[in-house]
Amino acid sequence: GKDLFKEKNNFLKFCERTKNLVERIEGIKIHRIDQQLFNLVFIAQMVLLWLLVAYSKYSKK
Repeated sequence: GKDLFKEKNNFLKFCERTKNLVERIEGIKIHRIDQQLFNLVFIAQMVLLWLLVAYSKYSKK
């Protein structure tokens, strides 16, 4: 269970870094509504990615 927890932590850090990077690149030109939409899309992408990783691990067993 420790490995999974560590992996989850690393993944969350990676997500945070990616989000920060994108926000820095985009700058302050994103309006509030756009920001909410961006967050939704970002979360959706992360969930899809996580499901993909989980599925590939599961299918290997």
